[in-house]
Amino acid sequence: MPRYTLLPQLADYFNVTVDELLRGEKSQVVQVVSEGERKDFNRMLLKIFVHSERGDIVKVNLPLGLVKAALEIGMQLPQISCNDALKSIDLQAILLMAESGVIGKIVEVKGADGDNVEVVIE
Repeated sequence: MPRYTLLPQLADYFNVTVDELLRGEKSQVVQVVSEGERKDFNRMLLKIFVHSERGDIVKVNLPLGLVKAALEIGMQLPQISCNDALKSIDLQAILLMAESGVIGKIVEVKGADGDNVEVVIE
């Protein structure tokens, strides 16, 4: 167990807040990370979470490097589910945001029908 005075240094090392370090939960707040502090793009993930009103739960974790490579060769990524909200996700725009240093929860949709969709760059 580290001394509490080391917590800010540990949080900086892991690029999280002290609260995230202690609670074990990564914040979903959107932020722009400076170029020198960004993770390697190929190690970043695109996470999509869908919780439908019917009780369906879909969790997709895609490496951004794979998404970029697929789009560059013209590959059409399959629609991720039966949820209409996912059909309008612009993967090119998400890649541009990630390459610009944007991380966090970039989309959260709570539909009138009870469906919830979240898109996170991590």
